[in-house]
Amino acid sequence: ARTLIADYGATAAIVFFCFVPYMGGNYDLTPDSVGAETDDTIATLDVPSTFEPSTSRSWIINPADCPVWAIFFAIIPALILTVLFFFDHNVSSLLCQAPEFGLKKGSAYHWDFFVIGIQIFITGMLGIPPVNGLIPQAPLHTDSLCEKAFRQRRVTH
Repeated sequence: ARTLIADYGATAAIVFFCFVPYMGGNYDLTPDSVGAETDDTIATLDVPSTFEPSTSRSWIINPADCPVWAIFFAIIPALILTVLFFFDHNVSSLLCQAPEFGLKKGSAYHWDFFVIGIQIFITGMLGIPPVNGLIPQAPLHTDSLCEKAFRQRRVTH
């Protein structure tokens, strides 16, 4: 149960609190019930009924539409992000691969750069912000790659 809560606690909390406004008497406080959002209703996010870009452009951007100066100017944050991801990944993987953690599948870390690179390419082509580095995922990633051995403590009175 403890591992289940650790793995899915944040997701369960988000799902639970998405439904709280619609539970019991709270539904009377939602804009769906009242008809409009007022100071007395629970603020909700207005979600469009169609899944499309919010501006008048296609899903995939055309990098050639950018002015040349913007492409060269974008090199600066691109280099900063590259250095950030490089150090972020290497520091995380070195810390997580310490002998006391019993990591047995260390080669899986090599896929991280590849996967993050693919994700950055896709998010760049869609014109949305890039994915984050590895620090938030490092403990979960290491936990999935290690082999654990549990020792029982003997309590003597």
